Amino acid sequence: AEAGHHAGRMVAERCLTQETVIAMQTGWTLPNDKIARFLERHDRHAIPFNLVFGPATASGIAFPEVLIQENVIDALNTATARNVACD
Repeated sequence: AEAGHHAGRMVAERCLTQETVIAMQTGWTLPNDKIARFLERHDRHAIPFNLVFGPATASGIAFPEVLIQENVIDALNTATARNVACD
């Protein structure tokens, strides 16, 4: 099972480091109304909160609090409407 986990992680990392992927991050150390409203729009009230956007998912796909590489790969495939794991 460990080998499959490692292989899945490598695929997820490869997907996330493609030049077509733009990673963005923000912090919420200090209260911020814009971040609070963004979280509310997605029915979340705390961080971490991860979303993936793409041509096929303009409103985004929200991830569960615990990230699983299969969820990341599936969301990227859905967002791009292609199989990014094979590119």
